[in-house]
Amino acid sequence: MAEQVDSYERALALVRAGKSEELRKMLRGEEVAPGDKDSSGRTLLHHAAEVGEPATIDALLGCGAQPNVVDCNGKTPADVALEHSKFAAAQRLAQSNGEATYYREHPALAWKRVLELKGKERLRGIETLSLLGIDPNAVVMGKLTPLVCVVMEDDIAAARCLIKQGADVRCETNRGRTALHWA
Repeated sequence: MAEQVDSYERALALVRAGKSEELRKMLRGEEVAPGDKDSSGRTLLHHAAEVGEPATIDALLGCGAQPNVVDCNGKTPADVALEHSKFAAAQRLAQSNGEATYYREHPALAWKRVLELKGKERLRGIETLSLLGIDPNAVVMGKLTPLVCVVMEDDIAAARCLIKQGADVRCETNRGRTALHWA
């Protein structure tokens, strides 16, 4: 048992250091299984998603890690990547049929996180949430949608990106206004 814990800790250190080749060798040598969990129910893939290194995620997926396993908080690796704004990692997980089940059930939290970003990171966040199937018309604050929020900030690039991802320009606020009111 102690040997198994030591192996998991070594594998976790490799994940955190982004040493994907060494991790791959360790997994292939069956020193640790990609589905092993820590005390919080997180797998190595959850930790790799938090770090955000796509090569490490690829190594784990290539060795059989399951992209939709949930931790004790009900979060998948894609949810963890979103939580830490690691959009490349979230996109890689989505390409492997990974889902953001927690944030799909709580879209306002996902959008709030992305709307706090600016510039290219915000655009990448919008594209990532769309790829993961997070509703672009979710109510974020009061009765404001992500589109209304970015239009109110004069963020035209984000508005275009949201519309491209399916945001409805006709969604109304609690005062009956749409994004076009602020445009």
